Amino acid sequence: MANVLMFHGAYGNPEENWFPWLKSQLEHLGHAVHIPAFPTPKDQTLENWFKALAPFEKYIDSETVFVSHSLGALFIPSVLEKMHTRVKATFLVAGFLGRAVDPQDKVKMVMR
Repeated sequence: MANVLMFHGAYGNPEENWFPWLKSQLEHLGHAVHIPAFPTPKDQTLENWFKALAPFEKYIDSETVFVSHSLGALFIPSVLEKMHTRVKATFLVAGFLGRAVDPQDKVKMVMR
């Protein structure tokens, strides 16, 4: 079975939206599901998100599945680029239609 890492968005947390439901469904199928708690919106920077992800990096390999929401969809490409790893699949749910920069929310963290 696969390791599934779920990434919440700005103003989010591991217990919001559909995360608990999807986690239970995937675990019922035998997958290991991990949902890091990223700092948001206070201290929401790319560096701090990588620090929050660090304990979960051991679960990322070629059989890993990423599921993201909102800002998490912008963070995943940075993760893949930094780790030089291919994952089995990535699902980006409700990302952004336009430029994702809001200085008030520090969303610019993922923009280069």
